Amino acid sequence: MRAAIYIRASNGQQALQDLSLPDQKSQCKAYCAKKDWEVVDTFSDAGASATNDNRVEFQAMIAEACSGAKPFDVVIVHSQSRFARNTLDLLYYTKKLEKADVQFVSITQDIGTGDQADVLRTILGAMDEYQSKEISKHVSRSMNENARQGCWNGSQPPLGYRSYVAEKRGKKIRRNLRSIMQKQSSYNVYSLFMFMAREQAEL
Repeated sequence: MRAAIYIRASNGQQALQDLSLPDQKSQCKAYCAKKDWEVVDTFSDAGASATNDNRVEFQAMIAEACSGAKPFDVVIVHSQSRFARNTLDLLYYTKKLEKADVQFVSITQDIGTGDQADVLRTILGAMDEYQSKEISKHVSRSMNENARQGCWNGSQPPLGYRSYVAEKRGKKIRRNLRSIMQKQSSYNVYSLFMFMAREQAEL
């Protein structure tokens, strides 16, 4: 049996720090080794949400699976949430794989095959979608409160500003913005421009 592994991390920083993706890949490879399946390809989406199907590697995998060449017989994921967090997408693409005679296997959710498996997959997909929406709701609420208290929510500071640590609560760090002009006692247009250019280069 030829297997293709699909791995995904929605957090780009998490992917850069080599936390989630290598773990997913190693566990999927170990699962294939136990089954004596040959891993022929790995598709990886780093920093991509599964609430939609707008993922480069995901679409490439689906296209290859449904091609006439059929380079693999089964798609392996660590959990269904890596494949999709949208119930309609989950059902649509697993059905598409089924029509192409390509199996879909979640190594941590052994639901078997047949009608019962379809029902369980739908339930798990709905739970993943609900969890994603709940997380999004709580993150938005926290960011709104953080902004209401006058703190910076992240991303690259606007031109002319830099972030600084405003408060520490254990491991949690709250940041705010400071105008770089406050560092200048006297300046002209040229010196201010050069200072801002150096500040941006350091970010």
